[in-house]
Amino acid sequence: MRRDNTPATLDRKVVRTAPPSRRAILRTLGASVALPFLPSALPRSAWGATPSAPTRFVVAVMPNGIFTPAFEPITVGTDYELGPILLPAAALQSRMTIVSGLENFSERDIFPEHEPAMGSLLTDVPVDQSADGTPNGISVDQVPADVYGAQTPFRSLQFGVENTGGGGSPYVNQISWGNGDTPFPPIEDPLTMFNRLFGVEVGLSPEEAEARKAMRGSILDRVLDRTTSLKGHLSASDSVKLEQYETGVRELELQIARLDQIVCDEPDAPPTNPGFAEATSIMYDLMFKAFECDLSRIISFLQGPSVSNQVYSHLGITDDHHTLSHAGWTPNSAAEADYKKINQWQLEVFCGLVQKLADTEDVDGNDMLSNTICLFTTEFSESNTHLAYEAYTLPVAIFGGENLGIVQGQHRRFTGESQGSLWLTLLHHLGIEQNTFGTYGNKILSLT
Repeated sequence: MRRDNTPATLDRKVVRTAPPSRRAILRTLGASVALPFLPSALPRSAWGATPSAPTRFVVAVMPNGIFTPAFEPITVGTDYELGPILLPAAALQSRMTIVSGLENFSERDIFPEHEPAMGSLLTDVPVDQSADGTPNGISVDQVPADVYGAQTPFRSLQFGVENTGGGGSPYVNQISWGNGDTPFPPIEDPLTMFNRLFGVEVGLSPEEAEARKAMRGSILDRVLDRTTSLKGHLSASDSVKLEQYETGVRELELQIARLDQIVCDEPDAPPTNPGFAEATSIMYDLMFKAFECDLSRIISFLQGPSVSNQVYSHLGITDDHHTLSHAGWTPNSAAEADYKKINQWQLEVFCGLVQKLADTEDVDGNDMLSNTICLFTTEFSESNTHLAYEAYTLPVAIFGGENLGIVQGQHRRFTGESQGSLWLTLLHHLGIEQNTFGTYGNKILSLT
């Protein structure tokens, strides 16, 4: 199992204007003179003789399916032609793998509908909507978050954009799940996400920032003092729970300390209430900054809830997304063209993030993409009847991760396999060598 303790990426020069941000304040306290990337100058005590880059994972899920006939290549192997939806990835084809043939057996175990399809997509666990609470399995992004999350200020980040449609079911509105009944809902407002990542102490003087830091430390100290006073008065099971809680508090303390130590160029704050298309682009920009600044190494992104009624007006489309996904896929119809146009745009903006990672040098001298697995997928392969199994297999694209053992530039078909086996395979490439994942993930598929 691979575990690295890589500190944040070195900062790059930036000139900022008032009001000063928290990191600008830290710079005034002696934290920074910006330097170019100089691997030989990295402290050996922190990095070792050869710098190793962080292992990163981002998964982006598109709602309401993808028009599979325009996505899935006909030819298997390296010599395949890009369909219309894949054209935005043309410049990245050598760094992309298209996977076909995967079935969501967990959806099949319930019935073909939005909730079981989206709910089980990243967990490979059938969701029982009749049960109390929100039972599910752990999602593929949260497994590496449990392994690598303590090394960064945020163990994982959940991004979203809009909640138009979807209803009240937790299975259509979120894709990241801890064990059991612990969903991690996405943050859908870019400004809220920006403030979470960068803006917690904007406008404070250096003295005020230090006072805030001291107060946080004092609060954590009081919590730990309280847990100490309880020891010796608890049952064995409660003592275990208290120890787990205390460990969590100490990890939180370490993560806050790491956040204070990070020196990184922050982006300008996003506008309030941007439009849908602009919000999507901003969120991808923030994902890149989160990776570049090593704020987190695990990110999930939900473009919108399953049953999304979003109107993609910036593409000249007037019908809502959910309606178009049920338009019958009439050949050469306007509805089919609009549905494909939405899918193409979704991949295009995702590829913007992938390209930035490819264009940015990592701490090991390679580009960031080679150390990052980027997963693009959806909950359906046949949206008219909500199917993701039997003849209708999930559309999946994987970018990057070459330094993690993935050989790119191919169309790979795994007939009759669960998507859980692909998630299990990706976990192995992320350095997590467990034997199974979810309900049906029990086989390592070849991406080499």
